[in-house]
Amino acid sequence: MTIRPSELDDARAIAPHLDDADLAEIAAMGHEPMDALYDGIRLSTVSWTVCQRGEPIGVFGLAGSIVWLLATPRLRSLRRGLVQEARWWVDEIQGDLPVIRNIIDSRQVKNIRWLRALGFT
Repeated sequence: MTIRPSELDDARAIAPHLDDADLAEIAAMGHEPMDALYDGIRLSTVSWTVCQRGEPIGVFGLAGSIVWLLATPRLRSLRRGLVQEARWWVDEIQGDLPVIRNIIDSRQVKNIRWLRALGFT
């Protein structure tokens, strides 16, 4: 697994394979998957792409004070092994910001557990 700065083409690679929970949240906000990924990459101060064997499987970044992640099931299946590294990335993203946030549908129990494991309340 590697993490590199995101490119707009990553949106095309990931959009057709997004996790069902991410697709549901994107639809609830009235967006299309490709637009959500493209805008996330384009509008973020920083964004990174997680690749497995060179193939993009997730994108995360910071837009304003909102940290976000959109991923395929391949990344979601690695969650437990990623918690320690993800905590480092959360600290890196936060930098000098006093607070970072994530907006999430309360029905997305797995994603809420993931955020709690990363230190969000």
